[in-house]
Amino acid sequence: MSEELDDLDVAVTGAAVQPSTPAASGAAQPLAAQRQFALIGLVSLIACLVVYVLRLDRVVGTFVDDAWYVVLAQALATGQGYSLINCPTPGLLPLYPPAFPFFLSLVYRLSPTFPENLWLLKAVSISAMLGAGVLTFRYFVKVKSLTPYAALGIAVATVVAPPLVFLATSTLMSECFFTCALLLTVWLVERCREAEPQQQWRWAVLAGLAASVTFLTRSIALGALAAAFFYLLKERLPRAASVFTLTVALICGPWVLYSNAHAPALTQETQEQGHIVQPYLKQFWQKRAGDVDSGEETWRDLPGRMARNLGLIARVDLLRSMAAPLVELFYGQADPEGATATPWSMLLLSLLLTALTLLGYASACRNKVTYAELLVPCLIFVIVLWPWPPFRLILPLLPFWYYYFLLGLRQLAQRFFPAPSVDGDSLAAGSPRQAWVMNGALAVFVALGFFGNLSYLAKQYDTSVVASGGLPGIFTEVENQFKFLNRQLKPGEVVASANPPLTFLFTGHKTIGVGESSKVEGLWKQLGIRYIMNVNLFERGDDPTQTGYRVVYQSRRYPHQIWIVTLTP
Repeated sequence: MSEELDDLDVAVTGAAVQPSTPAASGAAQPLAAQRQFALIGLVSLIACLVVYVLRLDRVVGTFVDDAWYVVLAQALATGQGYSLINCPTPGLLPLYPPAFPFFLSLVYRLSPTFPENLWLLKAVSISAMLGAGVLTFRYFVKVKSLTPYAALGIAVATVVAPPLVFLATSTLMSECFFTCALLLTVWLVERCREAEPQQQWRWAVLAGLAASVTFLTRSIALGALAAAFFYLLKERLPRAASVFTLTVALICGPWVLYSNAHAPALTQETQEQGHIVQPYLKQFWQKRAGDVDSGEETWRDLPGRMARNLGLIARVDLLRSMAAPLVELFYGQADPEGATATPWSMLLLSLLLTALTLLGYASACRNKVTYAELLVPCLIFVIVLWPWPPFRLILPLLPFWYYYFLLGLRQLAQRFFPAPSVDGDSLAAGSPRQAWVMNGALAVFVALGFFGNLSYLAKQYDTSVVASGGLPGIFTEVENQFKFLNRQLKPGEVVASANPPLTFLFTGHKTIGVGESSKVEGLWKQLGIRYIMNVNLFERGDDPTQTGYRVVYQSRRYPHQIWIVTLTP
């Protein structure tokens, strides 16, 4: 036990603390250290929970997709099956995987009234992030052999990372739930490797179950499935690999077959005008997934697509994910599409961080290739192949980004502060100066997380459209828009909306998507649609006076984002 304490002191101070008396090296000192760490861990957990409670708001539908998750949860909770109950066509199957809506539906049953149940629905993502923190801590202590303080630092930095906090408290997106499921899969795959031969099949089944939930939450987890299979084979566990694969096939196979067999027809896709009904294979060949007007690409365009997405990760997204408050403080909101030029100082900082992260990844691979070292490149390969900005897709890998960066920083510190060599896959420092550098970097990431969240809270009533803190104010305007629309609608009337699921949730009326008027005007007449509404919480939309229809509602504060026009004279 005294040796474990000495290792802990090396990581924190850079040198082992020598006990002043023989008794101090006995049971009393380790017990006191354990109690001290337990207290610090409890305070960290409470601090993380306070951050989420303070940032919890009534905003939903920020990305449209999160409103779809609520609609699907409502459908499951009310016994209508996994279908788009907002659509005039009954029984329309969504192409989104069903795991996250299923878990939301469980809490929807407890409180079936929207939007009063919104806080309970968001509690799923908040609980998932706290669970992700616990899994991160246990993984890095047990698998990567980090000291408890280093593992706790990575866990806290991950949990309070402003992008993930935002997704959990101001949206109902699936990234937070996916992060927890992915980390659980990593943990169980490693437990399967460590288990006794007679117990491995049980851990393989549990790992397959967790991996299936991960895949049925976000399909990019296909890379995680492949990485787990090859990792178990690499560890010479063919039986465990077979059991894992069979479990995944039995759970995920029926959904894949069913969704392909019941894919919406082209006329049904026209009604919803979005990702929710477009097959993934069709979206894959679009220049922007889900946007039918973006154009199509061929296999010859794939290298260029991958290069663009890798470039975005290296020059913008990795820095945004690990140090979002730093980016916003000095550079404002970064362009997720990469359409605007990146400031040279930000580019230099981002490339330096990326280089150190790659150096740390190489260091980990030289020491020992664990599941994580296969998981990260497999997931990145799938992410950069997908025609979509990669920022939100790389967020679930945040604990590994922090870990690899610190490993790379240790390698750099050894150049400037030579010391006896240390284990290549450990964050143990060989000298006090190295320890100061690494612990300082980890403390900066934790401090940035809390600073970013406090800054958000301070700006939450900012009226600027581009300020993330302005969302509650913008959403108040959205609620006023729905109140106006509810006073105008007749029973059974269908509405065309830029945010069909959110419109359905707040009005209870059937909705369809808004596309090019030349393509859907016939459908509007067929369904007797009188009102078209625009709900855009982020981007400046079209001028409603230029649509050719009469404007009946327009927000004064956000005239290009929130408006309603009518088709009737």
